[in-house]
Formats: sequence, structure tokens, C-alpha cells
Amino acid sequence: MTNRTNWPEPSCAAQRPADLDAFWHSCRAGLAPDELSESEEFSTPQASFRRLMLKGGEGTLNARLLRPAAPTSVLIDFHDIGRSARGYYYLSRYLPAGCAVLAPELPTDTALCCGAPDPDAPGGIPALLHTYKAALRTLRAARQLFPGLPVAVNGEGLGGAMALACAAQSDAVTVCTVLNPLPLDFRHAATGTAADYYRPLIQWFRAQDPTRSRQKALFHALDYLDCMNLTPPEGCAFLLGSSRMDPLSPAAAQLALFRQAASVNKRQVLFDKYAHERVNWYEDAQLEFLLQHLA
Repeated sequence: MTNRTNWPEPSCAAQRPADLDAFWHSCRAGLAPDELSESEEFSTPQASFRRLMLKGGEGTLNARLLRPAAPTSVLIDFHDIGRSARGYYYLSRYLPAGCAVLAPELPTDTALCCGAPDPDAPGGIPALLHTYKAALRTLRAARQLFPGLPVAVNGEGLGGAMALACAAQSDAVTVCTVLNPLPLDFRHAATGTAADYYRPLIQWFRAQDPTRSRQKALFHALDYLDCMNLTPPEGCAFLLGSSRMDPLSPAAAQLALFRQAASVNKRQVLFDKYAHERVNWYEDAQLEFLLQHLA
């Protein structure tokens, strides 16, 4: 951890669309109902360790579910791109806090954009919007399985965007903790410095729009999915872990995101010598923050 001495000034080129709230309301309202089914894999005195399946018009979504006998809250853990959901052993760290835990398996394509962008499609990248909708489906399932309980969300990288989206779209989310969220500042990513993760976006410009004549329309569409426009509301406690050398989630944009967040209880932890990777210091800070604000 470090201070802000060598960090850039807060800066992010993302713009907030005028109809952002209407866009996300439409996304939530358009989600088809899901049929939930559970199967137990094993149990301990502390909890039942289960597999949860969501089946509906948006496709099938699988998740790990840790169900204690008397949960006092529920935590949704979103994994990063290129990784899978955390294992039961890791997720059991939340059980002593009284949390039921839900960890969905999101798409893990190496390229963030998961296909060619489309300036005329809502959100600019249909496959990426589909992933956001999977996160909202998971949140809806958590509220159905554990009605009335406060919800916490956690995520790293792309999972951080999913956590932010859930926090921004539901008052039931009382704690949001994220590390190096992405996508953040699409316009910066389009310069090509983020290599494979934004390859479809970069290739689209090279092959489909070399003169950048449709650049404005595409970036406007992508602004709906930019983390900068998904900051938690005032009543949601917010922890942001930021790595200065992360090429995928620019440090300057992360500082701007934290500054913009309306959360009354918010904290940013800075990691000077880390890139886009798991950070043990963050995991310690995240658990401490969670225990503090779920109490």
C-alpha cells in the first residue's frame, strides 16, 4: 500500500449519457424470469455447499452457493475475465461473518469485448451487455433466495464492473468492494495500450472504421457500460482497491471514479507496485471493510 505521491491526477474521458438511468431501467425490466434449481455437493456444520443453476430466456447461468443455516447477509463474488469463480475453500472465508455466498460463473473470454463492437447496439458490445445482465440476474436470484437480507457485492477487474452495476441498480446492495474495475475509460483503451483485452475494439477501428468516422457513436454506446457511470449511490459503502501499474484499468481513471462516487462511507486503497493481478493486501482490506459495514 502507498500514498498518492507518485499517482497521476484524476482523469477519465467517459461521458454520462443523458438517458443512462432509462437505459439500465430498460435492461432490468427486460430480463426474462429465471427458474432456480440447487444441488448440494457437500455439507459441513457451518454451511451447505451447493451448485445453483439459473435457467431463463437469457440462457443458463451456473453459480457456487454457500448456504449457512442462519445467514444474516448475502455476498455476491464476481470473478475477473480469464478466470473462473473462486473455489468453495476461498469463499468460505465469508461464513464466519454470517454471509451466504453466491459466486456466478461469468463468460471468461480473454478479450474483454468478446466480439466485434456495434455502434448501433445498446451498450455498444452485445456480448458484454449480456455479461452485465448475468450479474443483474445473479443479484435478483440472491434476493429471491435470501429475501430481506442486506446484499454485499465484490469483484476484481471485469467482476468489479459487475459489482458496480449491481450496486448502482439496487438499493438492496449496502456494501460494494472492487479491485481494479474494468471496463473503465474506453477511450483510453482504444489507444491500443491494453493489448489483448481490448483487441476486438482496436481491430474494429482498424478494419471497419479506419477514418474513425463512427468513433463518436461507438464511444457514446460504450459509455453506458463504462464503470465511471456505474458508481455506487450515497447509501452504499464503497471500497476501491487500485493498482498504479494496471494497464487495463488506468490509475487516473480509478482516482476519478472514486472521486465521483456519491457513497458517504467510501475508502480507496492504493497499491503502488501492482498491475492487473490479485492483491493479498486488498483481500485483507476487503474483508475488514465488509465486517465493518455489514455489522
